[in-house]
Amino acid sequence: MKKTLLFLTALTVCAFVRADDIALLDIRFDDGTIRQVAIEFYGADAPETVANFKKLADKGFYKGCAFHRAIPTAIVQTGDPLSKKTDRSAVGTGGPGYTLPPEIHRRHTKGAVAAARIGDKVNPQRRSNGSQFYVCVSPQPQLDGKYTVFGNVIRGLDVLESISNRSADTNDYPIDRIVLKKVSIVPREKISGMPAPATVSKPDAALPKSKRDAAAPAMAPQPAPEKKSFWSRLWPQKSAPAPALAPETAKAKPGANAGNAATVAKTSAKTKAPAQAVVATPEKKPLWRRVWPF
Repeated sequence: MKKTLLFLTALTVCAFVRADDIALLDIRFDDGTIRQVAIEFYGADAPETVANFKKLADKGFYKGCAFHRAIPTAIVQTGDPLSKKTDRSAVGTGGPGYTLPPEIHRRHTKGAVAAARIGDKVNPQRRSNGSQFYVCVSPQPQLDGKYTVFGNVIRGLDVLESISNRSADTNDYPIDRIVLKKVSIVPREKISGMPAPATVSKPDAALPKSKRDAAAPAMAPQPAPEKKSFWSRLWPQKSAPAPALAPETAKAKPGANAGNAATVAKTSAKTKAPAQAVVATPEKKPLWRRVWPF
């Protein structure tokens, strides 16, 4: 029995080690130099997105994709197969032909790697583009709760920051062509000098479990509910009308293409909160139903 348990434990450990892969991005600059970036994955928080990225990398899908968006000291983006061609007119709208379900659990900290997507107006489910991804070279909290963060840069962030500061056209497409020469998936232990995996995230790295769409502050202690008499439960008093919602201020205005995150990081605009739904008048119940509701 003990031998069986030891064998199963060994298999589990081996499986975990094999699962701890990292991505190596070999980036070719316009002068022919090649520099490398290493990315670790958040497999527990975004399993489908991570599995898809590894699959595309192993197939050589990313080879030749250009960095088609660069916002100075903010974001760089790549992964569009249309960027492999010289025609830039449609770049930012391409992909592998499918989208991925949202896995929104992490914040946009410095070095965060996230999946791009089109805006909420045409994509209310917030499904991710199948191949495009971006990297935050500085914290981008205005994107928290809106995009799937599936990895983190553990080496070479300075390389990406230098790309973000390159001269770009009016669509934020770098003038100089910078491409992914190769994306490789390798076990972490085979690369010397790699930091240990982040098994426990930093306190500010994960979004609150109770509210995935925003960084929710800690809840203040709530007062105990008022103890009501038997008669007040039978004939409750009318409550005061709820106050009208104030317009919310957003730090970003969604764009129209799959590179929406970079647009959000660059611009700011005010949006109004959605209108409240009409609340139906509560059903008038007889006395016995108020005492023994079903």
